[in-house]
Amino acid sequence: MRKVFSVVLFAAALLSAATAHAQNPNYNVGPVWRVTYVHIKPGQGDAFWSDVRTHLKPIWEEQKKQGLIQRHHQFTK
Repeated sequence: MRKVFSVVLFAAALLSAATAHAQNPNYNVGPVWRVTYVHIKPGQGDAFWSDVRTHLKPIWEEQKKQGLIQRHHQFTK
């Protein structure tokens, strides 16, 4: 009896795993955004944006040329 119960339980687990795998994901395929929040100390905004223009923007532009990213944005609060 115990062996039959174990086999039935195993079969139920296999069947439920197959149906769970067939469900649609809860997201749409599309672009992915990477968002980074940066806290800038008072009076350091100009230095920060200068550093972004000097070091990060050329990297992003090269990645865009190579097709690794579609676009890049900088938002301010």
